[in-house]
Amino acid sequence: GFTYSVNPLSLPPGLALDPGTGVLSGIPLVGGIFSFTINAVDNAWLSCGGSRTYTMVIDEYEVSPRKLAFASEVVGTPSPGKTVTISRLGGGLVGLTAFNFSTPQFSISSTTCGPLPFPLNDNESCEVIIVYQPDAATVHTGTLTITHAALGPPIVVSLRGTGTAVAEPQVY
Repeated sequence: GFTYSVNPLSLPPGLALDPGTGVLSGIPLVGGIFSFTINAVDNAWLSCGGSRTYTMVIDEYEVSPRKLAFASEVVGTPSPGKTVTISRLGGGLVGLTAFNFSTPQFSISSTTCGPLPFPLNDNESCEVIIVYQPDAATVHTGTLTITHAALGPPIVVSLRGTGTAVAEPQVY
């Protein structure tokens, strides 16, 4: 077997390395970009081993949920709103800069995250209420991309809804 080691100060806070398995586990407490080197030594041949450097990017925001599925809606009728919560994990005051939808059938009906740019400090959160209004009797898929001034990539929320045709009245 092998024994694994890492400088614990180089890991993202909240993560730990198991020296017997080499498994990195835990829940990151802050976002950012972290570089660390994991060393491995063969227990049978102590002169054999190696090391590898990794870079980990941890979103500084937590978004819940990351996927929204809307119930079927009649074409032209807006759905009830669904809430997306954006929380700042750490790293100091940084702002949300834009909300962009990939398709026009989805939109924001209200938000506590504005006006943009909207600053969020550590452990603060805000909400975006998203509605779906189909323009055709079909399945619509799209994304909400949330950009921010923090490290890491934009946040993407997957969206899905189904438009249904208006039922024609029956004539007897």
